Amino acid sequence: MIKSFFLKLIIIFIGIFIQFSLLSRFGADKYFDPLFLIIFIWIILESYDFIFLSTFIGGLLFDLFSAIPLGSKTIIYLFCCFVLMLIRQNFLRSLTFTTLLGLSFVSTCLYFIVKNIFFLILSIDGHFGISILIQILLTNLAIVLFVLLFKKKLFANN
Repeated sequence: MIKSFFLKLIIIFIGIFIQFSLLSRFGADKYFDPLFLIIFIWIILESYDFIFLSTFIGGLLFDLFSAIPLGSKTIIYLFCCFVLMLIRQNFLRSLTFTTLLGLSFVSTCLYFIVKNIFFLILSIDGHFGISILIQILLTNLAIVLFVLLFKKKLFANN
């Protein structure tokens, strides 16, 4: 149990490192969020141990390293995590390729719309228009690549 928590913390640190060192160097940090992708994958894999605590810590670490107000990404991550867990547990009994793609599309749309509305309320520059479509497409592409790489493990129980 504790081993699972520390493993999630290490994965969160790797996601934050990717976000702030690699993606920001190329200007892609506005269009792709690895921490949200990590949270989504944990929910798909039904790895619910410490999911809210890991999401909270990941959001706080993200806020510490970024210029946005402390707690803003934390609230967004926790809200999206809660909604995705409700959808996954109550509506998706079996995981097929099409339901996974549908859930990934709904979740990324939810995340980026909630993020941009929240940033608009806080008067932070949000990304609207074509850039939100780029964000949704890049995140869904990453999820599809993850599914194609781990298809046998994901769909072994169905």
